[in-house]
Amino acid sequence: MKGRIIPMKIIKRRKVIDVISVVLLTIYLVSNISLNISHAKTSDESGIIIDYNPNYYDSYDEFIGDDSAHFNYDEGNILSEGSSNLEEIVPNFNTIDEAGAYLRACMVDRSGEVEFIFSNQEGYSGAEGFAAIKSATFVETDSPKEGDYLYWNYAGLQGSFDMLEEGIKYILKPSYLSTAGQEDEIDEKVNSLLCNEFAGWESMDEFSRIKMAYKWVTYNFTFVGGSDRHSTYSGIIEYETVCQGFSSTMYRLLREMGISCRVISNEAHGWNIVKIGDYYYNIDATWDVKTKESKWSNFLLSNSSFELGEMHTRGARYTTEEFNLSYPMSNQDYQWIPEEEQLGVEYKTHIQTTGWQDWKIDGATSGTTGKSKRLEAIKIHLTGTEYKDIDLEYMSHIQSVGWEADWKASDSVSGTEGKSKRLEAIKIKLIGKDAKDYDIYYRVHVQTFGWLGWAKNGECAGTTGMSKRLEGIEITVLPKGEAPEGMIGYSYIAYGKTALLDENNQKEICYNAHVQTYGWQKPLSDGSISGTFGEGKRLEAFKISLEDVAYDGGVAYRSYIAGNGWESDWKYDEAISGTTGQGKALDAVQIKLYGQAEEEYDIYYRVHIQTYGWLDWVKNGDIAGLEGKGKRVEAIQIVLIPKNLPGPK
Repeated sequence: MKGRIIPMKIIKRRKVIDVISVVLLTIYLVSNISLNISHAKTSDESGIIIDYNPNYYDSYDEFIGDDSAHFNYDEGNILSEGSSNLEEIVPNFNTIDEAGAYLRACMVDRSGEVEFIFSNQEGYSGAEGFAAIKSATFVETDSPKEGDYLYWNYAGLQGSFDMLEEGIKYILKPSYLSTAGQEDEIDEKVNSLLCNEFAGWESMDEFSRIKMAYKWVTYNFTFVGGSDRHSTYSGIIEYETVCQGFSSTMYRLLREMGISCRVISNEAHGWNIVKIGDYYYNIDATWDVKTKESKWSNFLLSNSSFELGEMHTRGARYTTEEFNLSYPMSNQDYQWIPEEEQLGVEYKTHIQTTGWQDWKIDGATSGTTGKSKRLEAIKIHLTGTEYKDIDLEYMSHIQSVGWEADWKASDSVSGTEGKSKRLEAIKIKLIGKDAKDYDIYYRVHVQTFGWLGWAKNGECAGTTGMSKRLEGIEITVLPKGEAPEGMIGYSYIAYGKTALLDENNQKEICYNAHVQTYGWQKPLSDGSISGTFGEGKRLEAFKISLEDVAYDGGVAYRSYIAGNGWESDWKYDEAISGTTGQGKALDAVQIKLYGQAEEEYDIYYRVHIQTYGWLDWVKNGDIAGLEGKGKRVEAIQIVLIPKNLPGPK
C-alpha cells in the first residue's frame, strides 16, 4: 500500500456549508465543468434551475433534500446562506463572459442571492444560458481565490429564470462550503504565512516555493478519512480535512506565490498539478501527510510515475485535448535532492483570549506584538534529531509563582492554562552528547520594553520583579559559533529592588546604585534596572565593573551631581561615582570603555529621570540625563554590545 491512507471514494456531502467572503475572481475551463442542471419549465417563459457540485452530491434530489445546504450548518463549518445581492436596478449583460464575471464576483463575496439579466443575443434557452454562464464563472483567472479555489468551495445553487423582452432574467441562490467570516480567517492566515513561515518567497525559484508550501501542509494537516470536511477552511484553519482540503489549500497557497497550479480529481481522490519551467508535475499532499521530506513519494512526478491504479487516474474533464494543451505534463519526474534533515526547533504558545497558536518554526514569531496579550504557556521540541543525541529542556517564570521548580522536557507545557497568569521570563537549554555542537538562541517581546536581545543556552530571557508580561518569542538552533541577526545580549532585565543574584545571566558588565532611603542595592548586570522608578527616589551614586569579558581594559564613568556639577575626574572599575550620606541627586552620567574592551564593544546606557521617565539609549561617553535641569536620575540600565552589532532601542 502506498502511504498510510486507505484509498476511498470521495465522500459525498450530506451537509453543505454556506458562504465565503473574498474579492473579485474569475473561473474554470469552459470545456471542463460538469453541468449538472435541472431545468423544469413551468411555462414557455420561465423555469427553475438546480445545480449541484458532483464532488459533494450524487443527484439533484440529494442536493434539494439537503436542508443544511440552505440553512445553518454548525459543525465548525457553515453558518449562513449568505447576503442578498438583489439590486434596485438589475444589471444587464450582453455577453456570457460579462454575466459569468458578475456571478463569479458575487460568489467570491458569498452572496446568497444574485439577480441579473443576460441579453441572450445567441438565443439560448434559460437552462442553456445558465450552463454557459456557469462555465464562464469557474474559469481560471489571475486571482488565487477564483478558478479551482472557488469551484471546490461551491456546493450548488437553486434559482429561477424568466424569458423577458430584454433577455433572460436570472435569480440564483448559491450555497458554499465556507462562510464569509471563515474566508476572512483564511485570508488572514494566508497573509500570516506569506509574511512569516514563507517570508522571502518572492526571491525563491518555483521549486523552492512549491516545496515550502508542500512541507507546511504535509506537516501540519491531518487526514480525516470518511468525513465531510471538504473545505479549504477545514484544512488551512482547522488542520483536519480530506483530499479536497489538501488540494484546495495547496492551490490557494501556490497561486498566492505566483505558481501555476490546478486541482485534478476523479471519483475517488483529488490532487494537484504544478508548473516548473514549461511543464507541469503531479503532487499529492494527502498521500505524503506526516511524512519527512526524504520519504515523500508523491512530489513532482510525471504521469507515468504517478498514475498507479485508479486512485490517480484522471477524471474525464482533465484528459481532453484542450486541457492537455493548456497544461502540458513533463514526461519525466522533476529531479531534486531532499535536504539532509537539519536540526531545527518548533514551538507554540498559549495566548491570552486566543489559546494555543499554531506551531512556529526556526526563528518565526510565536505570540503577538502590539496587541497587549500575555503569553501563558509554551511547548518546544527539536526537529531533525533522528541521527543526533540531542534534546532540550526549558522553564518559565510565572506571575505570582516565580521560576518553575523543574526543567520541562521536550513537548511539555511550561506555564499554565486557564489560570490567566502571564509568563515573565524563560530559559531554554540543549542536552545530550551532541548539544556541544549547537547553540539555542531565543529572544522575547516584553510589555513596555519590546524586543529584547538574544539569550542562549539556558540564559534568562525576559524580566522578573516588574510584573511585565511576555508577548512574543522567537527561537532558533544554530551550529556552534553561528549567531542570529539582531542584538546579542540585553536579553534579561531584573529590577534592583527584587532581583535575585542567581537570576542573572553570564555577567559582562556589573553595576549597582545607591538609592535614597534604600542605600546600596544588589549588584546587577547586562541591562537590568538598578535604582527605582515610580517612587520618586533619587539615585545618589553608582559603581561599575567589567566581569566575564575576555579582553583587557575596563570601564570609566562620571556623574553630574546636583549642586556640584560634573565630577572633575573619571571613576574607574568599581570606584564610587556620586555621593553617599549627602542627600544629593545625580542629574546625568557618562560611561565609556577603555583599553582593548573599547575596541571590541560598545557600551550602551540609559536613565530614568524625574518627570520624563526613560530617556533614549546613548553610548560610549555620551551624556545620559539632563545636566543642570534639577531633574533627578532615578534608575539606570547598562549593557555591552559587540562592535558592529545592533544595540538596544
